[in-house]
Amino acid sequence: DDPLHFDPPLKWVNKKGIEEFFALYTRECGTTKKSLNRQDIKIVQRKLVRLLQNYEFAKFCWQRLVQPNLRGSNYQTGDWKLDKDASSRYSSGAIDVLASHVHLTT
Repeated sequence: DDPLHFDPPLKWVNKKGIEEFFALYTRECGTTKKSLNRQDIKIVQRKLVRLLQNYEFAKFCWQRLVQPNLRGSNYQTGDWKLDKDASSRYSSGAIDVLASHVHLTT
């Protein structure tokens, strides 16, 4: 098995997987299906990686499920923005600000 190969979303849990994904995604990331609710795209993507606990699967879900729904709205969005390195994947905006502040004051 290729660890980076994921089944198409339509095959997930008798096709209910998409509904379950969006229920989790919207609740845990503070979004709706069609909007990021004014959140920075990188912050939402970081939340998605944390939620799914798998960078590659989060990127897959973003590209196959989230992004197509955002394109259908008035919200302008881009591609996957996160690098694969750990600092980008697991830090939040608040932690980044705090870390830069500590760095500047030392």
